[in-house]
Amino acid sequence: MHINKALLYRADSLYQKACTEYELAFNYRKDYVIDLFECAKLYDKLNNTGKTLKYLKMSIKAGCYWYNDTNYLPNLIRINKLPSLSEYKELRKSYYKKINIDYLLELEKLVARDMTIRKDISSQITDESTMILIVDPMNMLALKDLVKKYGYPEYATVGYMGVTDAFILLMHGLLDGDSLNWVYFQPILLSEVKNGQLMPDYYALLYDRVISHNGTGGKQCYGWQRNTPIDDVENVDIRRREIGLMPLGDWLKLYGMKVPDGYIRK
Repeated sequence: MHINKALLYRADSLYQKACTEYELAFNYRKDYVIDLFECAKLYDKLNNTGKTLKYLKMSIKAGCYWYNDTNYLPNLIRINKLPSLSEYKELRKSYYKKINIDYLLELEKLVARDMTIRKDISSQITDESTMILIVDPMNMLALKDLVKKYGYPEYATVGYMGVTDAFILLMHGLLDGDSLNWVYFQPILLSEVKNGQLMPDYYALLYDRVISHNGTGGKQCYGWQRNTPIDDVENVDIRRREIGLMPLGDWLKLYGMKVPDGYIRK
C-alpha cells in the first residue's frame, strides 16, 4: 500500500513523504516504470539531483521510453545533468537483455493491428462493428496462444511495454460479449495481481468494464468507472483492499470527484 500513500502525499504536495513511501515500495519491486519515474520527478522538485538521477536511470533500465521524444524528458525533469544518449542506450541494452524479445514483438504486432484498425475507423467512414468484431476475437485467440506458450506477460519477461500491450488487447477484446474470454483470463489476471506482476488498477478497470457490460445488471465491483452504479457500495473498500487498491474515497479525492451515495470508508 506504499504506492497508494505516495499518491496521496504527492497530491497534498508532501513530496518528501511521498518519496519515502515510493522507496519503501521499491524494496519489494523495482520494475514499476511509472512509479520509478514519478519518484525521480518528485526528487527533482526537492532539488535532490543524486536521487533524481538514480530513479530516472532505474526507470530507463526497467523499460522507460522517455528518449523517444527528445523534448519530453527535459520538460519534466529540471536538472541539467540528464543521462546522455549513449548512457541511455546502454541502460536500454541491459533492459532488452533480460526480457523475452520474441514475446514482446509478438505482443507489439497484435497491438499494432488493434490500433491500426481503430485509427482507420476514426479517420474514415468504415463499418466499425464489422472491423472490430473481426480483429478483436483474432487478437484474443492470438493472445491466448501466446499465454499458453510463454505464460502471462510479466515485467520480468516482457517489461512494462509488454504488460501494457496485453492490457490494451484485453481492454478491447473482453468487451465483445464473449464471456469465455473473461472466464479464461480473470483467474490468471487475479493471480498476477496477487504476485505483484499486474497493477491492481489494471485488473479493477478490466473487471468493472466487463462486469458492467456483461453481468450484474450493469453494476461494477471496484468503483473504477464514472457514472456507473457500484454493487454493494458500502463494502467496496473491502473489495478494493483485497487486491491492493486504496479506499475509493481517497482515490476519488485525487481526481476531485465526489463519493457515491451510500459509500462508507472502511
